[in-house]
Amino acid sequence: VDPRIVGLTGSPQQIAAVSEAYGAYGVARQGEAGGDDYLMDHGTHIYIMNPQGQFVEGLDSDTPTSGIAATLGELVR
Repeated sequence: VDPRIVGLTGSPQQIAAVSEAYGAYGVARQGEAGGDDYLMDHGTHIYIMNPQGQFVEGLDSDTPTSGIAATLGELVR
């Protein structure tokens, strides 16, 4: 794992605002076991942003893992 690659972070309100701005979909649903367990229903598009928060690249679920690795490798250099 490369420490320069960070998933979307922020308050629930901030994450909702970014999701809305990019048309991303994600909803937490109660897990079958109940309690604190939950499932995520979400889209499969990957949005790659630079450290300044600007959109750099988009990858979809059809992108082969080798393509994702190549793209990320180029971007973290």
